[in-house]
Amino acid sequence: MTYDFRPSLDIQFTKAPAIAIAGPSGCGKTESAMRLARGYCGPGVPFAVIDTEEKRALYKQKRYQPWDWLDFQPPYTPENCVEILKAAVKYKAVILDSGSAEYDGEGGISDIQEETLERMCKGDVKRMEALAGPAWKDAKRRHKRVFMNYLRRYPTLIIVCLRAEPKVKFVKVDGKTQIVDAGYQPICEKQFMYDMLVGCKMTPGAAGIPEHIKKLEVELEPIFLDGKQIDEGTGERLAVWTHLRAATKESSPHPSEAATPGEGHHPSSLDRAGPHITVDQAIEVADLFSAKRWDKAKFLAKHGIKSFEQMTVEQYEAAKGAA
Repeated sequence: MTYDFRPSLDIQFTKAPAIAIAGPSGCGKTESAMRLARGYCGPGVPFAVIDTEEKRALYKQKRYQPWDWLDFQPPYTPENCVEILKAAVKYKAVILDSGSAEYDGEGGISDIQEETLERMCKGDVKRMEALAGPAWKDAKRRHKRVFMNYLRRYPTLIIVCLRAEPKVKFVKVDGKTQIVDAGYQPICEKQFMYDMLVGCKMTPGAAGIPEHIKKLEVELEPIFLDGKQIDEGTGERLAVWTHLRAATKESSPHPSEAATPGEGHHPSSLDRAGPHITVDQAIEVADLFSAKRWDKAKFLAKHGIKSFEQMTVEQYEAAKGAA
């Protein structure tokens, strides 16, 4: 067998992000997920919401349209979660609300562990403490090999909302053990957040503002702005970063005949070849188009590109000049 190593800068690829938003009720996690999905998909393109919360997502059914809804009922086994996600791959973005069901919902891995423990104990209550750890083996294996292996390779944007609950931790101070408030912690398998591209939590006092549990990659800092709510602009910037804004699937956010940058310029001044712009410049252009209500699809189609990152420096300067 031979192994083909290639220069990393020569490789072009698209990889859909996996994002987790954790928090208690009222912190804005579902709202943030919908705003992120709407900006990522662009206007007129539906996203999917997989609802384990007994129709709570439908409280927002008049917001962020169009989106499609699925009532996901138990059992929430890793296998069933994967089957539901497979059914949603046709969408450009998918929200699983709540992913905590796979951990502590009916039929989730906590139930699997309890059932295994009961079988192992064979009615002997005294053995439960000693066997509690080994009883997790099957549940953890199914979670990792079935659910997480599929989630890591999910072909479209997946946003997992997670419930969170207040926790405490034990720390030693001057040799004495003390109980310390650990804040809200996500309800999920303990390694779940670290498999996400972005793993954050929110609190009711700062609704919609992500507090990153997993350190944010430097490249993502211009997308998830420090101290700012997640909104449609966050989704647009994320779409630019992932190269997934297909011009043929986008439409204008406003059907009015808004001005489009580049009109009035001679095509030769815009379409000639040149070096591509940076990711930061592409995000800047995406923000400009959103602020000016310009028709992104028309601009991209006109110049034969699929994302702002494929713009040349000349096209970038022309768009900035048109502002």
